[in-house]
Amino acid sequence: MTRVAPLVGAFCLLSAIGSAAAAPAGARVDPKATFCGVGFTTYDELVAELEALAAAHPAIARVETIGASVRGRAIVGLRISDNVATNEMEPEARIIGAMHGNECMAYEVALGIARTLVEDYGTDPVATAVVDAVETFIVPMANPDGSAASTRANADGVDLNRNFPFMWVAGESEGSPGSEPETEVLRADGLLHPYVAGISYHTAADFVNLVWNYTPVAPRHEPELRALFEPYAVGTTYDVVLGWHWYSVYGDYTDHDYGTRGTLDTIIEIQSDYGTSGQLDLHVPRAIAMLALADDGLAGRVTDAATGAPLSASIWVAERRAPVFTESGLGDFHEVLVAGTYDVTVTAPRHLPARVAGVVVPSSGHAWIDVALEPAAESFGFAVSSTVLSQTIRDAGYPNESVPSDALGAPDGAPFWLEPYGEIVIDLGFDAPDVPGADLRIHAGPADGSDTAAVEGSGDRDGPWTWLGDVTGTGELDFGASGLATLRYVHVSDTTGGRFGRAAAGYGIDAVEVAAPPAAGADADADADGGDEADGGDEADAEGEGDGDVSFDVPVDGDAGPDAEIDSPAEADADSGGEDGGEDGADVRVDGGADAVEGGDEAGGGGGSGCGCAVSGGVPAGDAWPLAAALAIAGAACLSRRRRR
Repeated sequence: MTRVAPLVGAFCLLSAIGSAAAAPAGARVDPKATFCGVGFTTYDELVAELEALAAAHPAIARVETIGASVRGRAIVGLRISDNVATNEMEPEARIIGAMHGNECMAYEVALGIARTLVEDYGTDPVATAVVDAVETFIVPMANPDGSAASTRANADGVDLNRNFPFMWVAGESEGSPGSEPETEVLRADGLLHPYVAGISYHTAADFVNLVWNYTPVAPRHEPELRALFEPYAVGTTYDVVLGWHWYSVYGDYTDHDYGTRGTLDTIIEIQSDYGTSGQLDLHVPRAIAMLALADDGLAGRVTDAATGAPLSASIWVAERRAPVFTESGLGDFHEVLVAGTYDVTVTAPRHLPARVAGVVVPSSGHAWIDVALEPAAESFGFAVSSTVLSQTIRDAGYPNESVPSDALGAPDGAPFWLEPYGEIVIDLGFDAPDVPGADLRIHAGPADGSDTAAVEGSGDRDGPWTWLGDVTGTGELDFGASGLATLRYVHVSDTTGGRFGRAAAGYGIDAVEVAAPPAAGADADADADGGDEADGGDEADAEGEGDGDVSFDVPVDGDAGPDAEIDSPAEADADSGGEDGGEDGADVRVDGGADAVEGGDEAGGGGGSGCGCAVSGGVPAGDAWPLAAALAIAGAACLSRRRRR
């Protein structure tokens, strides 16, 4: 395969000079305007190599086409696993390259990672461990039209890393939220696969760029992000930085993946577009070492206690207050966590939540918990689908520390503050039917009750939207009155206005509650259509009445209500394999190494609390717990690199 020749650098410089000379007066000239076509792998060559790798190693590699670009080019990736033909209960990771098409080294490095994992399997111990324990999906050219044309944007002229529908800002982001087919392809793939970690490769700078990119507020999984990616920078000139402190981005891919799916996604800015072999030597082993850590932390499986079927569910670690998700077809979940003791809540639409206290995560390997949730009529917002901000955040002391996932789950007094004229779309996780009277209750935060919002609904996450009504403070709505027979997505827009950037600015959305249907038509199947995203928060219930013939469960106390409480036994049997979980609490299994990921078939026996759980990881005895509610790098050197990623 063709590699970078010694004269490519000179060619690039001359090409840039020639392009500048030929450009119309006042036109913006991209200094990378033409050089991806010389000395780098072409789109056709890349597809051919992925197909050759899969053909030579069919047991561990499979080519997948996940969609098409504006110009109809296939967006192709290589899925790599020790048993690639079978969907196993193991953590998944995703690596993408060249979201900006003219960042050529980004796709070369992503391709190099795929090549090394496949070709070194069975000989290199780290690559072998990754393939055995982790399902890795690598999409080297996320913007194939841009790569073919050596342009930053896609064929519509849209910068894809400003197009994702998370903290999208008009005038700062590009296109309309999620408008581009390349963006939609990555979103859809992320809904099918609950990726635990990932990398988006860009050029050319020397940063390991962690979320968030839209706000200076630190991500709640900062300890895990640093544990995954600070080793990447060791021995290099790269700085590890929270993205906003380099420069802010709105509609960013990694923010979207973390903010809507819980993926610990990070941008790696490759220092140079020159010297392919040197860049591969630097980045490929570091990326594979990161993938080896994706199996550390917490894992488990969530099922329906009545049927045993896997559930689309969300997992909330109290100490992080941000959800991760199960894969709907298997019900398994995986979350990277640093070693420690954690309290966990598991939720799913139309099911009672369950809590697991005192889960001990080891320093290597993972703790495994199996949870069976009891069906119930109650349900709350299940996942964040998209968000819009009315303006960018420029204040390093920005006081709004709420994040969109704070709007999920039952009301807990800690809402997501939309900011003036901000918007959020919440996925209910199932198609809620119209019932007599009020169908939805939009819970406001602990403001004075005068904040206002407009509410719309749809069966599709991107609309079209049907107006349902306005609310002042907490309000109830009948979506059937607007002509909708079913509803899955709820779009809430602040109409309060006011000053941007306060600690509690705009409408504070604490929860979206779905009315319990009449008893005769109660739908206990929360997973009828697979469920997309995630739920969470501190759930506890007390009966209250809605309008008409329906009722709402109104949480009023963090410890009240029929939630399933699971306490660890004083004498844990580490050798039991988790098969005896039930009346006596939770059994313990410590999982470590590549084989531990396959241990999720043991279902708990359904204890007296209404939830059967097997807990592994050295869980100590404990009482029922109340769920907790609880680098600025901007130097002159950075300023010269702004607007690259």
